[in-house]
Amino acid sequence: QTQTQTQTQTPPTPFTTTTTEFNDGICDFLVKDIVFLLDTSGSVGASNFDLAQQFVYNLILRSGISQHNVHVSIALFNSVQTLLTPFTGDINTALYSLSTYTYPPGNTAGTATGAALDFVRNSILKSYSGYRNEGAIVYVITDGKSSEENSIVLSAADKLHGVPGVEVVSIGVTSSVDIVQLHTIATANRFVFLVDSFADLTHDLERSVLAPACTSAPLTTTTTTTTSTTTMPATMRTFMCEFRPVDVLFIIDNSGSIGGSNFAIAQSFVLGIVEAMDISMEAVHVGAMLFGNKQVLLSQFTGNAQSAHNAISSYSYPIDNHSGTRTGAALNFAVDNILDPSLPFHRGGDTLVYVLTDGQSQEEMSIVEDAANRLHDIDGINVIAIGVTDAVDVDELDTIATSPAYVHLVQNFDNLTEVVVKDLASLACAQNLCAGDMTSVDGAACSCATANPDCHTCEFENGNVVADTCIVCMNNMYRFNGVCVSECPPGFVEQGTGEYNRRCVLPFGVDDVCNSHSTSLSDDLCECGGDCYTCTWDYVFGAQECHVCMNGQYLLDGDCLSSCPVGYNPIGSGWAYRECLPL
Repeated sequence: QTQTQTQTQTPPTPFTTTTTEFNDGICDFLVKDIVFLLDTSGSVGASNFDLAQQFVYNLILRSGISQHNVHVSIALFNSVQTLLTPFTGDINTALYSLSTYTYPPGNTAGTATGAALDFVRNSILKSYSGYRNEGAIVYVITDGKSSEENSIVLSAADKLHGVPGVEVVSIGVTSSVDIVQLHTIATANRFVFLVDSFADLTHDLERSVLAPACTSAPLTTTTTTTTSTTTMPATMRTFMCEFRPVDVLFIIDNSGSIGGSNFAIAQSFVLGIVEAMDISMEAVHVGAMLFGNKQVLLSQFTGNAQSAHNAISSYSYPIDNHSGTRTGAALNFAVDNILDPSLPFHRGGDTLVYVLTDGQSQEEMSIVEDAANRLHDIDGINVIAIGVTDAVDVDELDTIATSPAYVHLVQNFDNLTEVVVKDLASLACAQNLCAGDMTSVDGAACSCATANPDCHTCEFENGNVVADTCIVCMNNMYRFNGVCVSECPPGFVEQGTGEYNRRCVLPFGVDDVCNSHSTSLSDDLCECGGDCYTCTWDYVFGAQECHVCMNGQYLLDGDCLSSCPVGYNPIGSGWAYRECLPL
């Protein structure tokens, strides 16, 4: 039976990487998911594994990884399989997951390549692992022959080849490899690479093996890519506001007093906040941890929405949990292990910390106070304390939060409703919004109902609600041009089924125009992406052809370029509206 293991929470000493200067990818990459499957059997040896590890590290650096382009997943195999990371568009997450793995001393494990291929198909190329179902390239790096029967490897390879859009590249190292087996693993003969030793895993080979992921031939010289892609993937969503670049940390109580059913509600509540935010490399990054008597790190900060979701949703509340509550220790753990500016994941500066608890810490109050003060002393930190049930200590919550306005009290876990989700998510919005009864940036009292009784979230300027700027409607009403209506006007369709966040949109196949962050016809939220200011907007597929570039870029055939190609004359000199016209 196939065995699977996951990497432990406490990483071993990272291997030393060789610093290499790369441009952003060696070619124009397809929007594809890439899996790196790396042999860690006993025949490889520690020194050779370090070379293979460095090789994959460099491939990731060259892969053009980003939230809206290439996502990577990394797994290891010998007689068992180890998933280092599900698919992520966050390069820091990918590199950290790889670099913190250490080859085991005295390793005598065999090689079960067929089981590894089955693991990729059954456990990695799945939506719960972040797979986007748009095709993938699987890189298998091995130094030998599988110890399984050839028929097992053949069967596993055939099944993997049968996954729509999947290509498999096999890289064999040393003369011990079975060349016939490598060709069985790969989806085409041109996807088989052979090298004599691990020392031959060079930069030139990196360029060659990444070629199957390219939309065109790899670049042969170091160049700077000047084209900004404006077409976004079909998974693009609209959000309640424009979110600013902010790191968001969830500190979640999982002590014994909560219980399994209430923890499941709290878990869904946190996931609701995560899903309401624009988690991306450019905007919100999310981290999460648990605390009772001990602390559990679920995720360092990541700009990959799927990775954040998986880290939080995959945790199961323990049966017969009798853990106590040490809130002070949890805050200190966050300061030392997540919010430390020397760590590669925390961007520093603007940070929101949400502390969710159902009770009072069993530590001395002075311990909680000292830990909260350490947290508050970090530049750019705002701490929001969410207390659930009557067992919470309000004075302790006031101590934890950076302002009384950031203390939220609910009577029970069932009251962690969508309205609370919207209130808390709005704190990461770029503009100062009125959300519920408090503004998102400075915590001032407000109410959108003064302008529209069915509006929950709206713009707020100079101490007043701005009329006709509703962003989130409530009471089953639909948002249209900044107001809340009971039904959509002719030519528009109703979108949404919940009590909150319904809106009127154009029907499928009818295009709108996105100007900056709002659509022209329905005033819905949108974003063209890259250096594009105005673009065609499709309500299913998001941004389409660009019409106006910004940031000093030039428009040519729907793309934004840093300079015009030969045969074209650059027109314009301002921040926007530059274009390339034929000579």
